[in-house]
Amino acid sequence: MTAPPSDAGPGLFAAFGDGGWTTAGSAPADIANAIALQPDGRLVLAGSSGADVLLLRLLPDGRPDPSFGGAGRVVLDFDGGTDVATAVAVQPDGRIIAAGASDGLGRRGFLAVRLTPSGARDPSWGDPFFFFGPSSDDFASAIALQPDGRVLLAGMTVNPSPNFGVARLLADGAPDPSFGAGGRVSGLLSNQSGAAALLLRPDGRVVAGGWFFNGFSMVLAAWVGLTPGGAVDPALGPRAHLPGGVPTVMAMWLDPAGRIVSAISTRGLVRLSSDGGLDPAFGDGGSTAGSAPALSVAPLPDGRLGFAGSTTDAPRGIYIAVVDADGRAAGGFDGGGTLEWRAPAGAASAAGLVVNPDGTIVVAGNFGDDSGTRIVVLKAKP
Repeated sequence: MTAPPSDAGPGLFAAFGDGGWTTAGSAPADIANAIALQPDGRLVLAGSSGADVLLLRLLPDGRPDPSFGGAGRVVLDFDGGTDVATAVAVQPDGRIIAAGASDGLGRRGFLAVRLTPSGARDPSWGDPFFFFGPSSDDFASAIALQPDGRVLLAGMTVNPSPNFGVARLLADGAPDPSFGAGGRVSGLLSNQSGAAALLLRPDGRVVAGGWFFNGFSMVLAAWVGLTPGGAVDPALGPRAHLPGGVPTVMAMWLDPAGRIVSAISTRGLVRLSSDGGLDPAFGDGGSTAGSAPALSVAPLPDGRLGFAGSTTDAPRGIYIAVVDADGRAAGGFDGGGTLEWRAPAGAASAAGLVVNPDGTIVVAGNFGDDSGTRIVVLKAKP
């Protein structure tokens, strides 16, 4: 369904932006890749503006936050390179960590930068560049914050072929020598692969998710668990499922029973059982009904799951969906379970999702055509 703006019932949240959506003060060629929620309800978006890292912060009603970078916008260039942020997280003290990639040192590596709550570079954070090897090509796609202040990053390292790359940094941004080899873990899967999502368990174990090429003709969604020290977790060694297209684990959430719910780039949500197999009790035989790509997932306060992605018809739109904890229809958005938003021009795609304490869902994405792109942020009440 396409729900009308309303603050009383399901649909777009009329008091947010311009009737439920906003371009977030973005400029042409701006792209959003991730979104994070601050405890005070402000929203932090990370992506790129041209060849530079872009960070935006919005007030809870969707207006640019003037206390961040002067006008709600911070653009960062690293040594003249091509820079992009693909993940963002807010620390308990309000400082913001953005992660992605930069080739500012002549070759591409993980990029991790920390900003103060006002949007200035944090001088207490160390070298923003991180490499897996002397000639590797590295790209970070996901970030997770540990309670002790350490920071986990995951993505792809090409050294010489692509594989999962997981790193852990100390609270000052330096590589953590207690994790893997000098803060780095790679070579987790036997063939070409790459990580796009991270999950931190309460006991400190880590799960990285992404894609895996089986060496013949098939790409599968992939998961691998790590111990707190970076060794492969025997409880979740490498697992690969869901052939068809290029399925990628884009986001993960740990349910109260300790099962991993994942957003898959080719088919909604799936849940892994305790042995790492697909859980047939979830959704329709292990995945949510339908085949629309899912880019993000988060729990609602009432136990339902919210997720977002892009529609498969042309021109593509952004969808927001709600299912119950077991992946089945939950009656959101006046019973239809799904809200769709169409851009005023061109196609639209989702990039990330957060859930407010009141159960409203905020999705960041992009829209446009060959003439240019703009960032869009939607707020909806399921």
